[in-house]
Amino acid sequence: MESRYAHLLSPFQVGNVVFRNRMFTAPMGLHALQGGELYPTEAIITHYANKAKGGAAVVTCSGTGAYPVTPDKDHLAYDLYIGHSQHYLAQLADAIHFYGAKASMEIQAATREPGYYVSAGLMVPGPGMVPGQPTKELTHDMLADIKKNLQDQVKILKRIGYDMCMLHMAYDMGLFGGFLSLRTNKREDEYGPQSLENRLRFLNECCDAIHQAAGKDFLIELRMSGELPEGAGFTIDDACEMAKLVENHADILHVHAATGWQAHCMSFEPDPPNYTPRISGLLHKNGAFALSILKSADGDPSCNHRYFFGYDNPLPGEGRFIHTYQENLNPLPSFEGEPRRVALTAPDAGTLAKEIWENLNEDNKVSLFVRYIDLESGKTTDKIINKNV
Repeated sequence: MESRYAHLLSPFQVGNVVFRNRMFTAPMGLHALQGGELYPTEAIITHYANKAKGGAAVVTCSGTGAYPVTPDKDHLAYDLYIGHSQHYLAQLADAIHFYGAKASMEIQAATREPGYYVSAGLMVPGPGMVPGQPTKELTHDMLADIKKNLQDQVKILKRIGYDMCMLHMAYDMGLFGGFLSLRTNKREDEYGPQSLENRLRFLNECCDAIHQAAGKDFLIELRMSGELPEGAGFTIDDACEMAKLVENHADILHVHAATGWQAHCMSFEPDPPNYTPRISGLLHKNGAFALSILKSADGDPSCNHRYFFGYDNPLPGEGRFIHTYQENLNPLPSFEGEPRRVALTAPDAGTLAKEIWENLNEDNKVSLFVRYIDLESGKTTDKIINKNV
């Protein structure tokens, strides 16, 4: 059977660095295994080493603090600036190398001064923010200090054995994500939201500073979202353009799908008075599926209701569906309750499409798309009906 990922296990090269395959692990914070220490414990080292042992080409660890940190009972970052912490971080890199993988560390871009962010007047949560107080805008001197701090971090990481680093710019949060998002970037200088080049300017300057400090062979991986919800000014087309703009500054682009945290940023359509719900579905390879609906609170846009339904072992011949509106009133009320149960006995996509189309309201139906998927082969069969064609 032809593989969709024929090159997954093939080696490839970026610059002078050769990777044994194309499997890169995403960063994850192992706070429960850290026990409040400022360094990776033995359990953490074993966890990351097992990822390398399992065959990953790159094991990305998370994460170091930008500056010396204060010990506490549940601290969430490693301290790069004390000797015994560097010792354990070096052990971590050695354990990853032992199994033939590259060691990478996700590093932070941050300022020492609390309350400063991309723009002034924002009420955003995050590191360095003061709860209940609006942010102050980062000055050019502060931005220069952040670039210098990133250089300090990668010099240490390279010295103790790390091969590369990751900069996090996914979601419209964090410093780099804050520059990208129109929600948070309100600046009026060369880093402002007037163009994609401006929004990426600080990131590209930081990448150049890292390469200047650690050399071109110390690779930089950027983790970015493929798109962001409405209001952030970040579509898939924008992401493609951004990839071109960072190409000469970073080395690897890690595109993060718009799911998980971002799904909780989505809401119903902004079309009063109906506030049309958003409906989505997901089919897994084993036949399990999930449905979701995001809707207003009975027409009140101040509250967003999110409902998710999962079916891990669907019964043969039975399906579920969510329709947009509950009934034909003015304004139109959103769907209520659990997804409706429906019999699926049609042998092919064309038959099912015909059955559905004939049972839709003549005045309201416009078009229909039906897809059948063979779970064993992955082969798909599509049927499209358009009222105006």
